[in-house]
Amino acid sequence: MAQNYTLDEIKARIIAVGTKASKIKWLTEEAGYNREDAESTYRLIMMLNPEAEAASRLANARAIHFTMGVELECINVNRNEVRRLCTERGIETRDDYLAYNHRDSETTYKLMSDASLVGASNDPYSPCEIVTPVLRNLNSLKTVCEVINEAGAKVNKTCGLHVHFGAKDFTDAQWYRIICNYGRIEDIIDSFMPASRRGEAQWCASVKNHARNLEARANRGQRITFGDCRYELGSRYHKVNLEAFSRHRTIEFRQHSGTTNFTKIENWVKFLAAFLTYSIRNERLIEATNIDELPFLNEAQKNYFKNRVDDLS
Repeated sequence: MAQNYTLDEIKARIIAVGTKASKIKWLTEEAGYNREDAESTYRLIMMLNPEAEAASRLANARAIHFTMGVELECINVNRNEVRRLCTERGIETRDDYLAYNHRDSETTYKLMSDASLVGASNDPYSPCEIVTPVLRNLNSLKTVCEVINEAGAKVNKTCGLHVHFGAKDFTDAQWYRIICNYGRIEDIIDSFMPASRRGEAQWCASVKNHARNLEARANRGQRITFGDCRYELGSRYHKVNLEAFSRHRTIEFRQHSGTTNFTKIENWVKFLAAFLTYSIRNERLIEATNIDELPFLNEAQKNYFKNRVDDLS
């Protein structure tokens, strides 16, 4: 049932920080307005309070600062040389190649084995997964990319790039939107990934059908929880992995192909961070059919990924 609110209460709600979509939804679902009146009321209040509109836009545009972790899968990795070069540059490393573990580190890059990686028969060194500590920026990762390239590391189709973001404060509704939004734009993301990382890839399966199932249940009035999203996906081997939450309190994105190119890594991490920020803050699901329609990228980012499409075609 619609609630009765005073004009001052409505004004306070509209000029508060939040998205336009959330405010229109409040006006229609809580304050009893029809859609047309809600839109006109919103415009009038914001027009009379331009400083509030500016503050709201700034707050919504500001990216959320996530903690991050990155896993770089490589072949032909001279681990001793990587560790030596990292030490010279003041970066702490640990060789866990024969002592595989999932312990997170705040300071140390780990060099680990990964049975899914297959190098060439004549490679002098074994494949390796390089796991970052918990990162708050990408400065040290840029240096490590320089190091592993200097040490001769390579990638092939068995390698992937996995990115974790801190997710301990996500709500059920935000988890739902993240999965559904990724499913909705998965075809767009596929367009700037190599063929080995598109569709139902071996180590990063599609989330599209799972997202559609969740949307259908929500449209029938069911409240979707994190547990529902996790159960729907069923395993960690999807482009979006929710199983990482139980161990690391993170969400993991597994789709990107293996690379030691820092520019590619940086652009993908920024893409994901912007995607998460948008999904967390906006209640309306993304509607986009191409890169230009993605609402969370700026023009420079759009051009980068359109160039990736051209390169891969």
